[in-house]
Amino acid sequence: WPNFDIWPHFRTMVHQQAYIDWIYRAYQGGLRLASCLAVNNELLASRSDPQGPYDDRSAIVVQVAAMKKMVEFVDQQNGGQGRGWLQIAYSPEDARRIVGENKLAIILGVEVDSFGNWRRLADLEHLVQGDLKEGRRLIGAELDWLYSLGIRQITPIHLTDNAFGGTAIYMRFLDVLNYVVAGRHYEVEDGWDTGIRYRLDHDGGVVGDVERAAAGAGPRISPKPAMNRRSLFHHVPGMGELAENYGDVAAGRSHANRLGLNPFGLILLEEMMVRGMVIDIDHMSQKAADTALDLAEHAGYPVISSHSWFRDLASTGDTEFNPRKPEDYDTDDVHKVAHENAKRADQVERIARLGGVIAPILCQGDVDAARRIMPHLADKIPEPSAGSGTSWAEAYLYVVEKTGGRGVAMGSDINGAADLPGPRFGTLAAFESRNDPRRAEGRRRQIESQHNGVRYDQPIRDYRWFRFAEGGSGGYDDAECNVWNGIAEYKAGFNPGIHKHPPEDYPAASVRRFFERAEVQREEGLVDDIARGLWAADEEGGTGQGADTSAWPPEQRAAYLVRKGATPQEDESSGVKEWYRRILPIWDKWNEMDGDNPPLTRCKIGPRRDFDINIDGMAHYGMLPDLLQDMRNAGLKPEDFGPLFRSAEDYVQMWEKCAGQAKALLQTPLTFVPADYDKPTQLA
Repeated sequence: WPNFDIWPHFRTMVHQQAYIDWIYRAYQGGLRLASCLAVNNELLASRSDPQGPYDDRSAIVVQVAAMKKMVEFVDQQNGGQGRGWLQIAYSPEDARRIVGENKLAIILGVEVDSFGNWRRLADLEHLVQGDLKEGRRLIGAELDWLYSLGIRQITPIHLTDNAFGGTAIYMRFLDVLNYVVAGRHYEVEDGWDTGIRYRLDHDGGVVGDVERAAAGAGPRISPKPAMNRRSLFHHVPGMGELAENYGDVAAGRSHANRLGLNPFGLILLEEMMVRGMVIDIDHMSQKAADTALDLAEHAGYPVISSHSWFRDLASTGDTEFNPRKPEDYDTDDVHKVAHENAKRADQVERIARLGGVIAPILCQGDVDAARRIMPHLADKIPEPSAGSGTSWAEAYLYVVEKTGGRGVAMGSDINGAADLPGPRFGTLAAFESRNDPRRAEGRRRQIESQHNGVRYDQPIRDYRWFRFAEGGSGGYDDAECNVWNGIAEYKAGFNPGIHKHPPEDYPAASVRRFFERAEVQREEGLVDDIARGLWAADEEGGTGQGADTSAWPPEQRAAYLVRKGATPQEDESSGVKEWYRRILPIWDKWNEMDGDNPPLTRCKIGPRRDFDINIDGMAHYGMLPDLLQDMRNAGLKPEDFGPLFRSAEDYVQMWEKCAGQAKALLQTPLTFVPADYDKPTQLA
């Protein structure tokens, strides 16, 4: 602040992406209901210089208090209690009333690794000494405490195994977290027959991810690996000594968690049901999720999947995944291979039949096109771009098809360890194809096939370097990034012939950003020459068609010709012809961003920072409207958005059903026993 260089960015992990003004912009765009979760990770917290208690219970208290304070702040800005555009809903009736008043309803929730600070099954077993009735009392008391705080939605299992069951396995560095929090490594079994193809021993984990990030970093960005959900731990102090803390990996063609729900897990779900709380089955191992769905069907109680991937859309094959034989899966990246944290098709259908809600996570990554599963959807997104809103659109269409269009929402995971959708245009287009040699081969084709970007009411004003970083293999090279940067200067109204670069045009003068600053300064002359050439073509007199431009640098002359709509003459230098070949398609691509939609009002922060879904992707939560417009421009029809625009109503209906079933369950207790339990008395 106030320059906002670098952040917010669609792949940032450590910066705020849901500032109040940006939430308000999403609300202005139509958002009317959202879950807001207290989330914690004790390992990251303990290694990040904590100023207070960092256990899960303490984190919940602090975060819920902050959410309520935020609502109070909005109220104060709008004339007093209850007058703000943002209100907390503690019941389905509250939600209906708040939305009916044209406000944004917030449902408070929890997503932590150790519910009740019970990190391991042994923690609960020690407390109850084999008495499950005492376990039910303790779990019920914990739920009552959370309910008193205003919590209505809970994810019982997060990134680690806990006292209630097993977590879904999909990233090896999370095994480090499991070792620290749960006290042991993952216990795996073969998940081949359920469509899982991911294997822990093909996952480079912390070290491999950092190496890949460093290898993909071009000269126009900092040599430090980019922060993303796979390299997150690299940026946490003291993680180095934990990186080698991997356990032995068992045999099997693919890996799933051996653990499902234990008796305490079933008790937790039952006690949530009698309180009418919303159950989120995301992050559960597939065994745990299947048992949770069995219980929900027995009780007639809907559940949600709040930020989901889908196994049908992941890369798969008939032989075991081998990164040295990427042709079998059309990818070198094990993280794109079908894994346990991605829902199976039958799980999606079961959630829908219960009247639940499924929300595809916004960053679907480089999904294998839905057309492979549902060919009739092929014309919906004619030209997908990996990692952009088109990837989410394909997952969304898949879920709409599976559910009949009921209960389909949007899972942002905002401020979580997940990226947001990237851009369709610019140097970071098709971002999720980078650093994957198999997919990178087709990345340039995806980039060049993009058309009909999102039109804004004003041109960009921020032309700085960070918007045009080199984006990895298969994309634009360094010279082409300079072309994008030079055109941006011109479009933003900066004429280097008469304007001087202000200090904020460069990265901060610090040791950490020394190399980045030096590189930007080194490239400045070339970028400015391209802008000068474009401006020269617009000038009246002086530097017109007949002017002597022979002394100009080749990039300036080429840009001038592009802007004039002229072509290089036969006797032009090879340098001019080469730069013309580079500049012309990028100039055309920039103009294709001016799409056929009624212009959107551009989001701005600070004295100069602005945002553009075309080149920035979804940099923050306030760009939800821009993302929806981008998906429409990419191919979705207005009617395709019907299920999404009905999702607030579907959530409230689901919540109402939870409340109704809670009353019924208080009168007729459950007698559910999982099929794989040998001793039904365990649940007595």
